[in-house]
Amino acid sequence: MFALLLSAIWSMVAWFFRAIVFKAVLYIALFTFVSEAIPLLLAFLMGTLNVAGIGSAFATAAQTAPGLLYFVGLFKLDVGVSMVAAAMMTRFAIRRLPIIG
Repeated sequence: MFALLLSAIWSMVAWFFRAIVFKAVLYIALFTFVSEAIPLLLAFLMGTLNVAGIGSAFATAAQTAPGLLYFVGLFKLDVGVSMVAAAMMTRFAIRRLPIIG
């Protein structure tokens, strides 16, 4: 009886390390890679493309159409557009990882 109980406990411990711990370490490593790589990728792309900041683009558009400034401030488009762009780049990078793909 003791051998059966011990075998069941070791089976649960082995499952725990195979299923839970390994995946947790893998996902933490992927999260760290993505959180460090995306800012570098954004900096590289913004430097290569020579694009002005999104806030200055909205400020320039607001100077040409004064009514637009109200809606840009109300909807916080300068913050929202940059968040959406960063999220799309992160999604693109994650989809290219062979483990998740």
